[in-house]
This record gives sequence, structure tokens and C-alpha cells, in this order.
Amino acid sequence: MTVENMQSFLKKKSRRRMRPEKGNKSKRQLWQEAKLEVASVYQEFYQEMQKLKGKTPGALYARYSSRFQDSIASQIRALLVFAVANQIYISIDQIFFDVAVRGSKANREGLQKVEKTLESGKASVLLVLKTNRLYRKTYRSLHWIDRAVKRWEARLIFVKDHLDSSERDFDGIRLQMAAVLDEHGARAHVDNVVSQHLHLAQDKVITGTVTFGFCGDEVEGQETRRGFPRRTWAIDEFEAEYVRLIFHWFVYEGLSRAEIVRRLVADPDAPLPPRSAGSWSITALNILLQNERYLGIFKYGEKMNVDMPDADYVIRQERDEPLHVAHHSELQIVESRIWFEAQRLIAIAKSNGGRRRGKSSEPTGSELIRRLFVCPQHQRPTWISGDNIFCPECNKLQREQRCLVSKLPTKLASKLLIEKIVGFITEDKDFVRDAHKAYVEALESGEVVDPNEIRRLEHESKELGRKIAALKQDKGSTDIEIAESDEILGELRAERQEVTSRLARLNRDSSLEVQIPTFEETVKKLKTLADSLLNSIRAKDPAVLGRFRRVLRLLVGGEIELHQAGSIEPRQGWLRAEFDICLGAVLTDGSGLDDKQPSRRVSIDFNRPCPFQAEADEAYRLDTAEELPRKEIGSRLGCSKSKITKLLKYAYDQRGEVFVDGRSRRAAIAPPNPPAYDRIGDRVMELYRQDRLLQVIANDVGVCKDTITKVVRIWHEENNVPLEDGRTRRKRLAVKNRPK
Repeated sequence: MTVENMQSFLKKKSRRRMRPEKGNKSKRQLWQEAKLEVASVYQEFYQEMQKLKGKTPGALYARYSSRFQDSIASQIRALLVFAVANQIYISIDQIFFDVAVRGSKANREGLQKVEKTLESGKASVLLVLKTNRLYRKTYRSLHWIDRAVKRWEARLIFVKDHLDSSERDFDGIRLQMAAVLDEHGARAHVDNVVSQHLHLAQDKVITGTVTFGFCGDEVEGQETRRGFPRRTWAIDEFEAEYVRLIFHWFVYEGLSRAEIVRRLVADPDAPLPPRSAGSWSITALNILLQNERYLGIFKYGEKMNVDMPDADYVIRQERDEPLHVAHHSELQIVESRIWFEAQRLIAIAKSNGGRRRGKSSEPTGSELIRRLFVCPQHQRPTWISGDNIFCPECNKLQREQRCLVSKLPTKLASKLLIEKIVGFITEDKDFVRDAHKAYVEALESGEVVDPNEIRRLEHESKELGRKIAALKQDKGSTDIEIAESDEILGELRAERQEVTSRLARLNRDSSLEVQIPTFEETVKKLKTLADSLLNSIRAKDPAVLGRFRRVLRLLVGGEIELHQAGSIEPRQGWLRAEFDICLGAVLTDGSGLDDKQPSRRVSIDFNRPCPFQAEADEAYRLDTAEELPRKEIGSRLGCSKSKITKLLKYAYDQRGEVFVDGRSRRAAIAPPNPPAYDRIGDRVMELYRQDRLLQVIANDVGVCKDTITKVVRIWHEENNVPLEDGRTRRKRLAVKNRPK
């Protein structure tokens, strides 16, 4: 920062903090001064009031709404004159007033004290100058008067209106007409102020808060009612440089609004926005990015105050059209195409919510895909928590009712998504050629924005604004009606945001300079883009991540739908992404000429590769194609029988097929093995007839003794030959014992 800039900055800041003595007073100070003035006025009537002691007790009420008015003392003096003339005793304690309080508010200290006084009976008469001192609105004044007269049985006298509630026709036409005229008089004052402001706005005179990036040039010999010198709009070059820098960060570097705020807060030289709480915020940044004054467009009367009597406050509501619009090209700070591109990005981004990173943590690859994936069932962006992507609405449901059950690792999502997109850019030559051809045709056709379309969108935006304003004013009386109104409001606002984005894009397209690239230039540009995308996976710089996040949004059309694939059981399913990739979006830099560009439907299975995937595939092939026994499969792969079973279960589950156990599979692919009798029966009977011991026969054949016994028994049963028991047979054998 140069010395001259710093001096200009400090000088302007000190000028903004300056307040004349009167305009800088708080309401409490004004109340204290009014109290002293009232005491001084009452002192003038003290002798007369002492003579009226014992007469009808009364009270006074006065109010003014602006801190620049001084009418309390004059109102009290007029009321005291009337009280003395009509024999009404007024104590100093029964004089009530409100200073610098609007007549639309019900929560007023002075008025509440009047109500308690009348209700308790300490005063039976209330003197007020006019009906609009009670409330600005006629119907509210009449309601308060009716309650005071009928419930508290008080006598109300409006001195200037010549109305007395003790008269017979008090609550008739006279009261209503007086209240209407009082309200009209208050409104006439507002109209006069608006008329004066319009006259000042036409002369480029500042009538409100100075927008960040601007300052005021003093007009000699003129002052505002606050005591400031009258000023006209001018550019503050120091702050204007920060405005241009903020738009550059947001549009060209692709930084998120949160990251921009962090940079501004960390910059000790960055000036604060007007009416800030001592620091930059997302709200202040949003106001700056959407402010049309940086285009040199100055509007007056875009909003109006609307009283909310039930809630006792005033809301700012948009008018159908501003009261005055002026375009001053000499006051334009930001280029039109940059400003409109910022509006388009804001409409796409929707919001940049989320938890702020810690000071020690660095940005990760998850910044590339932040708010890029959406849940098709709930039509909302997914969240990133830790290292996983998930839908917060699905997490509120039972597992069986969720649209997205599995979690998506952020690193896996970034890697596979970018590799898939890079594959299309570098390998699919026909796709690149078609995209280049359509892009060149669109440029050569000399397409321009239709002015009728711009006017139609402007009219549609205004109509949506009217509907929103009407719905906000009357949301209904029941909870159901209010909930339905809020839902409709959200839909209307989203529709208006989309219309605003389209309108901003059309306005920007009208100023584009057309240049026809060659096919080789297009291929080179896409090749550079592909290499940069691969490097962005490992990037840590927020500016780089933000820039390529915008590129990804252009390539995939703004968002990517996620769908559940596989099983919903834990660790048996994954998420599948589906989107249309369009290269024309990056060729035109999102200028809007990409509507006719060719696209390709892309599907990506975000399934983390299994470390034993190759072994499982080979085991599945041997099990299905060659129909080898499981034991043989284990021998070929060098795995145990239990591992082969696990590999085959995983492979069958992955393909959605039913796994068959080994026993059932053997019965299906080959006849069962012949029983032991059929294989060794003849050999066993031959040795049996040679009078050998059963254990010796078992050793020669290679089976156990029990198998030999079973084979001998089955042979005798099939041939209907009596079987002698072992003890009898051993007695007739020459060799009765086994050889040792």
C-alpha cells in the first residue's frame, strides 16, 4: 500500500465516523433532554396547576418519530394550555412521551405507561395532540381509542382534531375522518422526502450509505440535515482495487466466498465494508458481488417499508420497479462480462455452507468435488464429512428406505472422476472432433442474443418478484398454511434465481468477441486441460482447486447424480455416478454457445478395487468355465481350501449370483464317486478267502478295518451267504495274530 493510498483511506474512514452533535445522540440522551424541556415547560404552568388540585385528574402523551425533530416541548405546552383552560389537573408524573420512535411500534415505553395509568384509574382524562401521535395507521389508532374508552372508561381528548370522547358522536364519522386525515398528513411528509431524494439522485448526490469502492466529493455550501456536507458519488480508487480483486478471485481463480473472506480478514490493509461488525463476512461479500452499482447502475427506491403490526416491526419489501434508475458509465468499477459471470456462478453455487477448516489443516482434493454430487431422490447436494460423501437426508431414513446407502470416499471419487473425464478428452478423438465442429459452426453462424428473449426474462423476473412479495405479505393464519407458503416461497425463489442466471448469461454473451480456433488448437487446449486436471488431484492451493472445481462443473453440466449399486448390505454396495460430459462448455468458457454441443453419457462405478480381485476372478473362471474341483482350484492358485471358498463367495456376490457349496456342486457337475465296496470289493474278498486277518487286509488295501468289515458284510448279504463272526473265523485260521 502506498503512502498516498493509506492517507486517502484513513481520511475517508475518519470522515465516515464523523457525526454532528445532534445526529450522533442516542435515544436515551434525547429522552433526557426532552425530560428537562418538559420540566421547564411545566414550571411555566406550575401556579395554575396548583389551583386545579382536586379537579379532574388527567395525563398527557406526546411523541415524535425522528431524532431530528424537536416537537415534545411544543406538544406538551399546547396540551397544558388546553388543560388549564378546561380545568383538568395534570401532575408532572402524569406527563408521558416517546422520542424518536415510529408510530407503527406498539412496544413504546411512554405509551405503555399511559395504558397502566388509565387502567389503574390514576387519571381519568388523556390529552393527545392528534390521533396519529398514538399510531400512524388509522385502524390501529381507532382500536386503541375504543379499548381505552370502553375497557378503562377513560375520557380521550384530541386537541388539534377538536375531538372529545365525552361527546355523543365521538365514535362516528368525525373520529374516523380525523384519523384518516392525520394518517394522510404523515404520508404526505414521506412523499415529500421521497420527492426530494429523487431530485438529489438525479444530480448524483449521495442519499444513503456510501457503497464500498465509492466515496463522496463535497458540494460547497450545502449540508444534510445531520450536519454533513452534501456529497456526490465518486470512485475511491483504493477500495475500487479491492473490489476488482474480489471479482477476479471469484470469477477467474474460482475461490469460494469463504476463502475470499479469509484472505480479506488476513490482509491488514484491506478496508472494511460499510456497516460491518469489525470484519468481513459472507453476508457482506454476497452484497458486494451482487451490487449493480459496480456497473455504474444506481437505483433509488428498490425497496419500501411495510409495517408488520402483529410482530411490531417493519420489513423491507421489494417494489415492482425502483423509483429511479440512472446509469453513470464514469462510475463503473467492474467490467460487465465479469459482473454477469459472477452472477451466473452465484446462481449455480446456491450456497457455500459447511464447517470452517481449522488453521492447521490444508485444503484437500475434496475441494474439487464440493457440492458437485447430488441425491436424485431429495434433489439436494451431498455433504462431505471427514473423508466420505453422503446425503444428509438419506441418513435420516431407515437403511431400507435410503436412496443412497453406501458412503463415497472423497479421494476415490476425485481420482476416478478426473481419470474418466481425461480419458474422454485424450482417447475419444471422434468426440473431440464433433465438439470442435459444433463449436466452430456456432461461432461462424454469428449467433447473437435475441433482445426479445432478454425482455421476456426481465418481465418473468419481475412477475416472480411480485408473487414472492405478495406471498411474504400474507402467509396465512394456520401452521399448515404458513408451512405451505414457505414451501412455495422456496420454489419461487429458486425459479427466480434460475431466471436471473439465464438473464446474466445472455447479457454477457452479447459482448463476446468471436474467434474461430483450428482443430489443432482445440486439441492442444484440451490436452493442456487434461494434464492440469490430473495435477489438480494433488493440488493444495485454494485458488487452483477453486478454478478446476469450476472447470469440472462446466464439463458435467453443473452437477452429477449418484445412484446406489450392488447390495445395500454393509461393504457389499457402492455408488454409481451418471452424468453427461460436454466439452463445448470449456471450449466456450461457459459463454452459453454450448447449448448445441454434443455430449456423451458417462457412468462411473465408485467401487474401490479389491486387493484379491485378480485371484477371485481366476477362481471364478476355474469354478465355472473349467468346472474343476475346489481342491484342484486351490492347488493351481496355491491357496487353502478355506481361502478358495472365500474368494468364490466374493466373486459370486459381486456378480449377483448364488454361491453353491462343494457337495452340491460335485453332485451337479459329475456323478458321485462309487462307494468303497464297488472299488475295493473284489480285492477284499480275494484276500478274505485266503484266510487273512481283517487288519492285514486293511493294511494291504489302504483303508481302515471298519471299512473291510463293512465290505465283507455287504458281499455276504448280496450273495445270501451266511457270515461267520470274527471270533469263529479266527479259530480256524492258521495265523491268528497280526505280524509285529
